[in-house]
Amino acid sequence: MNMLNSKPIIAFIVPTGIGASIGGFAGDASLYAREFTKDFNVIVNPNTVNAACFSGITDNMLYVEGYSLDEFFRGKLGLIESQNNKIGVIFDKSISQEVLNVHINTMNAVKTVYGIDIIGYEITKESVGVEFYIDSKGFSTGNVNNLLTLKNSTQRLISKGAEAIAIVCHFPED
Repeated sequence: MNMLNSKPIIAFIVPTGIGASIGGFAGDASLYAREFTKDFNVIVNPNTVNAACFSGITDNMLYVEGYSLDEFFRGKLGLIESQNNKIGVIFDKSISQEVLNVHINTMNAVKTVYGIDIIGYEITKESVGVEFYIDSKGFSTGNVNNLLTLKNSTQRLISKGAEAIAIVCHFPED
């Protein structure tokens, strides 16, 4: 997002996994978010613009994950446009070697094709333990059972110069 242009900033946040006619599936609000970018700089959450391999993000969108959005709207966090962060990637130890190879190849392609500064990756020492389920109200939710292994991997990447962290975890097949 070019914060120097004269367009006002709005937030276009669409939850997913709740069965709504728009926002019921990842990325299905992308078309609408892009329409707003004609007149505004737009803060979006990932599920608004992402759908598997497709992304509707534009140059004047500020892409912000859920927790940071919550903190921003509570007035506890400021958002600034970042440029050229050094990125470290964490891979869950539970990811199969075949899937890990695909992710590493993709990471290397992103470095080469887009010039993204990925400083390296870490594989967690233990399984992260991601769980997904539908709660009693019908909402899709889940747990991360081993935050400590993520914290330790994050600290190792930060010590190598990472300024931003991407995390790839094993999700149960069902």
